[in-house]
Amino acid sequence: GGRSQADDADLLSAKILNPSLIDYANSEHSSLDAWAPPPGITVDQIAGWGVDTVAGIDFYTVPGQALSAVAASPARMYRPLFVEDGDGTVTTPSALMMASSTQVKRYWLNLDSYKVATSVQRKHGDIFEVPQLRDFIKDLVENSASIPPAYISENQPLPIKEVKKLTFFLHSPLTLQLTDSSGAVTGIASDGTVSENIPGSTYGEFGEVKYVSVPEGGSYDLLMRGQGSGTFSLDLQESTGGAVTTTSSFADVPVTESTLASLSISNGVDTASPLAVDEQGDGKNVITLTPEAGETVQYAPAAPVPAAAGARKSEPVSPGSISIPAVSAVMRSDPLPSTPPPSAATLSLATTLAAAVSALPHVATTSAAAASGTRAAIAFGQKPTARRLSASAPSAPATSAQGGEAAARPGESAVAAVALAASVQPLLTQIVGSLYTGLHMLWSALAHFL
Repeated sequence: GGRSQADDADLLSAKILNPSLIDYANSEHSSLDAWAPPPGITVDQIAGWGVDTVAGIDFYTVPGQALSAVAASPARMYRPLFVEDGDGTVTTPSALMMASSTQVKRYWLNLDSYKVATSVQRKHGDIFEVPQLRDFIKDLVENSASIPPAYISENQPLPIKEVKKLTFFLHSPLTLQLTDSSGAVTGIASDGTVSENIPGSTYGEFGEVKYVSVPEGGSYDLLMRGQGSGTFSLDLQESTGGAVTTTSSFADVPVTESTLASLSISNGVDTASPLAVDEQGDGKNVITLTPEAGETVQYAPAAPVPAAAGARKSEPVSPGSISIPAVSAVMRSDPLPSTPPPSAATLSLATTLAAAVSALPHVATTSAAAASGTRAAIAFGQKPTARRLSASAPSAPATSAQGGEAAARPGESAVAAVALAASVQPLLTQIVGSLYTGLHMLWSALAHFL
């Protein structure tokens, strides 16, 4: 009844670990934890401390965002979880695996204090560049060490509670750079160059996630340049002592290779400016998204442009209706070949067909305006209202194509009503209307030559 195993190529879903391997690892760990150095041997463990270090992975769901255009489930994303209890690569509990004893010593190298005193950030890769550490190791080897030097202690340092940080997580094909008020830059440039010139800042990558962490309180400008097409998400986090206190996110924002995206921030997530996204990099149609603390702001394409002013608007029609222009019997002012009026038999056929169309089940027609040029409606699902169209009833005057008015010929109202109904009714109705129209046109043509 549990979840399915994620594919190896699926980086957005956590894998289900192999129970056998977990049991084996726990067994091996227990054996290593129980190991003790032989008599006469002393083990000294030294761990770096005070640098943000990845300690886990946070899998989360982006509200409202789908995995793809055809996927119904929300998008799953991930970002690294950090602790200050490490040297940027190895967490302290791992580095100080062996418990303290008479033959095992444990020491912490406070890299944060060293950075504050020297303005130099040392991490796992260059930890031996700290002079005090090299001197201390020399003294240990020579058995001349008495008390640990500066930045090294036998007890874990207190949490860095007073330091607040801003962290930016970017999921996208873009670069990520922060610039402070002095012009110092931390992040990755378009050419792949990585810099960490802002004091106390960190840049890193975890899978496809890029991140930058800086001390809160300064003024920063964030700049991202597109490196591919798709969409991106940006998470802003504010934390104190390793605990996240405030977040804000942007999701599903379009990006191209020409995209430029930017925002400004100082003194906390709530001071962030709107995110400006120039999708094509030409300064036109810039997308502006306003951040909201504790919320995910998802980009939605602009609504279609309304019809131009002066465009004809449909008149209100009751629910279940389709509104269409009525077919008008319009008399032209220019001479037309004179044709005899329809015979009584033809008018009778027109009347019968029109009445049959109106009386179809669950179909009602309104054609009182058929000869006046106004609109009519075809209503579906309403109570049948059979109307009998009278061929002899007088028709309203119709405006000619050239502005004049003339009386409609007898029977033209019925013809217009049938043509109107035939244009929107079901197949049977269309066939009936077309049959009558064809017969009437044939009769008119024959009458002209007879």
